[in-house]
Amino acid sequence: MNKTKWIYIIILVILFVLLIFIESSRKKPLDWSYSFSSRDKIPFGTYVLKDLIKSTFKEKQFVENSDGIYMFTRIHGFTENTCFIYITKSFTSDKYDYEKMIKLIEAGNDVFISAESFDKNFLDSLGIKTNFKFSLELDSEKVDNIYLVNPGGSNGFTYKAREAFTQCYFKSFDTLNTTIIGTDNRFNPNFIKIKKGGNLYLSTVPLLYTNYNILYGDYKYPFTTLSYLNGNTIIWDEYYKPNKPMVSTPLRYILSQPALKAGYFLPMICIVIYLIFEGKRKQRIIPVINPPQNMSLEFAVTLGRLYFNSGNNKDIALKKFSYFCDYIRNKFNIKTISYDIKFYELLAEKTGVSIDTITGIFKNAEFISNQRWTGNDDLMAFNKKIEEFYDKTK
Repeated sequence: MNKTKWIYIIILVILFVLLIFIESSRKKPLDWSYSFSSRDKIPFGTYVLKDLIKSTFKEKQFVENSDGIYMFTRIHGFTENTCFIYITKSFTSDKYDYEKMIKLIEAGNDVFISAESFDKNFLDSLGIKTNFKFSLELDSEKVDNIYLVNPGGSNGFTYKAREAFTQCYFKSFDTLNTTIIGTDNRFNPNFIKIKKGGNLYLSTVPLLYTNYNILYGDYKYPFTTLSYLNGNTIIWDEYYKPNKPMVSTPLRYILSQPALKAGYFLPMICIVIYLIFEGKRKQRIIPVINPPQNMSLEFAVTLGRLYFNSGNNKDIALKKFSYFCDYIRNKFNIKTISYDIKFYELLAEKTGVSIDTITGIFKNAEFISNQRWTGNDDLMAFNKKIEEFYDKTK
């Protein structure tokens, strides 16, 4: 890995750490989402309600359930003398859950459901219709009265609630089997009881059971309504929530935390950018190969200077003659070279060079070989005759 890539990696790591530090140190805004989960301490969670129920009804067994009604009965068996509490934004159940719920109620158990909307099939099966008050002051801080009616029909109890929390009510229902327990400030029913062996309690004001209303509103209302429930065991629901609990994985946790999520996507984006710009095929550098140089001339010059500086003319002449003889053997296919007139005539015939020139070359070579020292003039004359021979035999 080259130096440039190491620099990119170091910069990426620094940005990654810096981003996580900034995101983790930043103050998180308050979460106003509708959770209704007892695990959440946010305004619209139900952590406070669950904790108070457990501490208030200590004599009763408290069970937290994260399964649907049908699966709960399959796991725990059929339940008796039990009350079920469901608080959520929108209550939706399938056919099997609804049938199992009715069987539980008919067996003498109580079911309490508080939601702003219900599944259409669920309402149709009970003969109920709901409606909303589309108030222009929906998000205002306006506080109004809501009421709980005594079973005997006499004046009941009055509570305070934000008008924005009581927008839904029951428009129509089966009056023969249904009892109105609570109304809003316009006397629209928002809390009813349906008798089916046990009791099915339906409420349209789930926000009154959240942390926000219990801590900053009239906390008596939710506890008064829940006091209607009978049973030695309380089943608290965590299944029918806007955000159902899901299987936790390391990646899911990372994506649920803003700081880790930003730190996770940053290197992913950088890797994609790197692949786009660095993923192109690159041609390896082709080295420049210089063609082989003809060093014959330089070699000859160097060799000539060597012999010139040594001043050994005889040795130069004999080597010149030795090269001349090798040239005759190879070019004219002459195997044996001799110093006689017959050889000179044969060579003259094959080469077309005059016999006087050939005789002169061999006589000079014989003369030089018998000398102890050769002068420059003799060497030049001998070389001239050999060059003349080369010129004529090209």
